[in-house]
Amino acid sequence: MRKLFFRNLRLMASIGFYQHERLRRQTIHINLEVELDDVRLPADDVQYSLDYDYLRDGIVELVKSKHFNLQEALAENIVDLCFTCPEVNSVCVSTAKLEAYPDVEAVGAEIRTTRAEWPKAP
Repeated sequence: MRKLFFRNLRLMASIGFYQHERLRRQTIHINLEVELDDVRLPADDVQYSLDYDYLRDGIVELVKSKHFNLQEALAENIVDLCFTCPEVNSVCVSTAKLEAYPDVEAVGAEIRTTRAEWPKAP
């Protein structure tokens, strides 16, 4: 099994359904792990690998593109993005608000799914 991951991608997001959350962006962390086809790469050549930039840039653009009421909705959009890559078999994504409560390091949501289980996967 091969995996690709991002740990604590730190972004400023417009997220939350409370009025004070709609007035200013807040810091979030996104963690992503994708499981890929279990095939050995034929060469040490980028053309045979999943493009990290595609996923990272896609997530950054998604977060910048609109307001999300729920972290779950953001996570679902990230799963959809990951499954646009045919070599991705499964996804685990979590989002975390870092400023939601003064006595909690982070509060968030997580989705763990496979291409076969995801209703919108191509």
